[in-house]
Amino acid sequence: MKILLDECIPKDLKKFLKVSGYSLTFTVRDINLAGYSNGTLLNKCDEKGFNVLITVDRGMKHQQIFDNRRVSLVQIVEPASNAFDDLQPFLSGLLKILGNIQEGQIYDVHADPLYDSDL
Repeated sequence: MKILLDECIPKDLKKFLKVSGYSLTFTVRDINLAGYSNGTLLNKCDEKGFNVLITVDRGMKHQQIFDNRRVSLVQIVEPASNAFDDLQPFLSGLLKILGNIQEGQIYDVHADPLYDSDL
């Protein structure tokens, strides 16, 4: 599976995903796609064979049409910030979604209500 992390996602998530077995994980900066509009970025994802785009951008799924797209959008829903520490409660849900991803779909990842930051 080939995964792209949107500009708003910290690069520490790339490290986490690689350690979790998703070795083909890239940031938009890694492949010179930083600064593109959402629509253009999604088109580039399809062109370059990405299966998943991960974002915290709340507007992307409402502003873009996903009919006939190969790339799936995974949106991390309402983290406190886009800092990696604030994404921790979402990581188990993210891995579950990635394990069952289907082409051209939109997925929301919510915080795990049982997550305990003190562990």
